[in-house]
Amino acid sequence: MKPTGVGIIGPGAWASISHIPVIAASPAFELRAVSTSRRSSAEAAAARYGVPGYDDHRRLLADPQVDVVVVAVQVTQHFELISAALEVVPAPAGASHAEAATLPTNGLTASHALDQLRLSPDSTVAVTGAAGAVGGYAVQLAKAAGHRVLADAARQDADLVASLGADHIVDRGPGVADRFRALTADGVDAVVDAAVIGAPLLSAIRRGGTLAYVRGGPDQAAFERAAATRGVTLVYAYVHDYDGRLDKLDLLRRLADEGRLSLRVADTFPPQHAAQAHRLLAAGGVRGRLVIEW
Repeated sequence: MKPTGVGIIGPGAWASISHIPVIAASPAFELRAVSTSRRSSAEAAAARYGVPGYDDHRRLLADPQVDVVVVAVQVTQHFELISAALEVVPAPAGASHAEAATLPTNGLTASHALDQLRLSPDSTVAVTGAAGAVGGYAVQLAKAAGHRVLADAARQDADLVASLGADHIVDRGPGVADRFRALTADGVDAVVDAAVIGAPLLSAIRRGGTLAYVRGGPDQAAFERAAATRGVTLVYAYVHDYDGRLDKLDLLRRLADEGRLSLRVADTFPPQHAAQAHRLLAAGGVRGRLVIEW
């Protein structure tokens, strides 16, 4: 496979000890150009790395050999963009590049949520946003772990959520906690709140149960007080806590190989249509992932 051509803006000391060694170590990437605002620095970097050097970032962006641009500044996030190339496992068998791309971020978020619940076998788990990417993976991972799964869904999504393995499906929307509670004697053991409903879900959970949330609400302190009053533990599902956890990523890959995790692509877009993809995502209702294909 042809390596991805990388252009680096700011090829200074930080790039020389972080981004550039990673690019050199990975057959998936190849340094194609560098750019810095000072002509002398651009010329020195070009001579050092044997690639074109620009003193105008727009020329790097227009270089046809550059597929991806990395801004080499001293913040962890930018280093992770390129170092992630070394944190890989094989793609699920038979998956396209687009399908494989849907698995890591949302799958690991769902995995982190469920791992933090520390459930005993045959527990009852409720999942909100079950038709979405994180919620869908949470349903399938909970079923793979042997739990009873309750899920919410709009009527048009009920068949989809049932196909993911949910044991019981209730209507989404106001009152969903009551509908979950009605399916249990004392409340569910845990909730994975992929729909970011927050405090209204606490009444669905038994005392001593747990709620995993993927994003904090406008009044997190009030949410935490309400949970404490009801005897419910809150845990935060944060995908970057699993950075570098190849064991977790490989487990997702194996489950996908076995057909127990679905790789759902809603649509694909070329890079120049990325804004359209973001608008669709912001509008809500996307089932599966929107993938930018380079």
